[in-house]
Amino acid sequence: AAFRRDARAIPRTSAVETSAGRRNARGMKTEAELGPLDDLADDARPTRRRRCSHAESDPSSSLLCRLPHDLAARVLATLPPIARARCAAVSRGWRDLLRDLPPQQLWHELDFTRDDRELTRESFVGATRRARGALRVLKVPGDAGITRGAIVTAMRANRESLRVVEALSSEDSREEDFSDDAATPATGFWTPKQVHEAVNSSGPKLLTFAVDVRARGACGALMQQLTSPVVRVRRLDVRAGVSALAAEDKKRLFAAVAVAASPASRDGSFSRSGGLRRLTLASCGLSAEDAEELVAALGGDDAELAPERDKKTDDETNAPGGGFELDVAENPGLGCAGAAALAKLVADGKIRALRMETCGVGEAG
Repeated sequence: AAFRRDARAIPRTSAVETSAGRRNARGMKTEAELGPLDDLADDARPTRRRRCSHAESDPSSSLLCRLPHDLAARVLATLPPIARARCAAVSRGWRDLLRDLPPQQLWHELDFTRDDRELTRESFVGATRRARGALRVLKVPGDAGITRGAIVTAMRANRESLRVVEALSSEDSREEDFSDDAATPATGFWTPKQVHEAVNSSGPKLLTFAVDVRARGACGALMQQLTSPVVRVRRLDVRAGVSALAAEDKKRLFAAVAVAASPASRDGSFSRSGGLRRLTLASCGLSAEDAEELVAALGGDDAELAPERDKKTDDETNAPGGGFELDVAENPGLGCAGAAALAKLVADGKIRALRMETCGVGEAG
């Protein structure tokens, strides 16, 4: 109270007169000549500032709203998809900002493999819905728990713009951990029927659909997918079970595997990352003659290719596209003769890892 009384007692005319005198000395107009300040405020032109409409209502988003939309989209696009979607829950201004940004810049690529620790079906669906038909690249860890139906729905919603889809499981996932139930596919693996449904739901712009496939036998859909210019099978698991594969099915399967394992893509260009990485032919009734046919299909016994194989360096042989892992367990008909045939593929670098458990191979094999 004493401070307020002292403040009222201070004369204000001295400050005004001093200020007016200072302005007069500089050749400026006095307050009396200018008129009331309220009239000047009404006549002043507002300054132009590039701001979004949400900046006035929400101060927390004013800094990002001052940027042009293309720059703001580029900043937010560096975040993982889940963190990008969470920005809409910060405040009303952030929600309006993400809604107004062009989706072809902010949501054109969703890579959930960058941070899949908190990936859920709800977060996946929420992020793909925000793309609004502008999604071009979709990468989902196959063993993260996202259902095949949710991925197919996202592909169908962005069928006019989607170009690349990767739904691959982690490298440390082993086939031994998977169930043998044919009705329930292994974690991270797709059945040929699911792959067929996903490809049919996509549009004409789809260039690559990379998945891991597990099949119960050699069906016609699997043969078509292994030789498809769009489908890229990284891991193929074929288990015939009690009924062994027929001789004709084995030949068609070996020919399709040779195409899928080739480092050259379907259009003739060379690719180091799009080939088959692991092949499992467990309990398929393979014999030594089948091993010879597999070697012939993969070109392991072609003498004309020997000079080209000799030119390969160790780095090229051990490269990801320079060979695949082969598992032929539970095929007792292979024996020592089958092991000797498959050894050619190992020596040529077409197979970088070979597993032959319960195949009738003794010490000599």
